[in-house]
Amino acid sequence: KANSIVKSCGTRDTLKIARELGIHLHFLDNLNDLLGMYTYRHKERHILLNSNMEYLIMQMVCGHEIGHDTFHRDLAKGNEPLPEFVLFDMRNKTRI
Repeated sequence: KANSIVKSCGTRDTLKIARELGIHLHFLDNLNDLLGMYTYRHKERHILLNSNMEYLIMQMVCGHEIGHDTFHRDLAKGNEPLPEFVLFDMRNKTRI
């Protein structure tokens, strides 16, 4: 799926890919230890990124959050926050 998205967007720059996919990017300097977060609210998709990260780390974190958008958007539409370990628990399939 990732290669398909890269091909359709014409770039491997995850920040550009997010914008191309219609995801709003927000760069915040008050996220402390949180590197990034994906949320879907009011029919809009948002990725919050810690602005204190190095560029390459930001690229990886943004790609990870695009993965949430691609594979778990329906789960993110709920009103309850979804902890990271629930979405990517390697021992089990995605579950709530």
